Amino acid sequence: DYGIYNVVTNTGVIGSQKDVFGIYSEVSNTGATGSTQSTYGGYFTVTGDGGGTSNAYGLYSDVSGADTNYGLYIANTGTNVDLRLQNGETIENDTNNQINLGLGSSGTLLLTSSTLANITNSAGALVITPATELTLTSDFDSGVNVGASTNTQAPLSISGGIGSNASFIVNNINSGDLIAASASGVTKFRLQNNGDISFYGNQ
Repeated sequence: DYGIYNVVTNTGVIGSQKDVFGIYSEVSNTGATGSTQSTYGGYFTVTGDGGGTSNAYGLYSDVSGADTNYGLYIANTGTNVDLRLQNGETIENDTNNQINLGLGSSGTLLLTSSTLANITNSAGALVITPATELTLTSDFDSGVNVGASTNTQAPLSISGGIGSNASFIVNNINSGDLIAASASGVTKFRLQNNGDISFYGNQ
């Protein structure tokens, strides 16, 4: 069964630009002075049948054959979100060419390949829960900055402060050293769990 069934075929040599549309929708809503106004270029409601094996698609896109293929192309000339999901999650491409992901009040972003990690908004705090290990990589000229992108270059560079708190706080809840430093795999310094400090070499 089809609510709308549309087949458009365009063949032959085209010497100039030509646009071919399967469905073209242009909607304008202006002049409102009050109440809530909602304007839809397309509105779809789909209810599938749970009997047997079934699939229900609100929107299905299968695109191929062109030099550049877009399964979904969104051009938002305003300042609002580009895509909003039912529970408040949003995707926005802002004026600085940054992709902003809004997780709503308690949403979760799943990076999946058997779920690599969960990224959760918890009362305004970003919580990353990896499935196994979380690795932040660095090489000879790039590292991880905490605080600002203008930090002094290092594999890990921390800049900033909160009140009179230390810039770097370690709380080891097990029995191992609090801090251990090494060079080429050889231990040079240890801050032990009991507070003792051990230096190695000619110290």
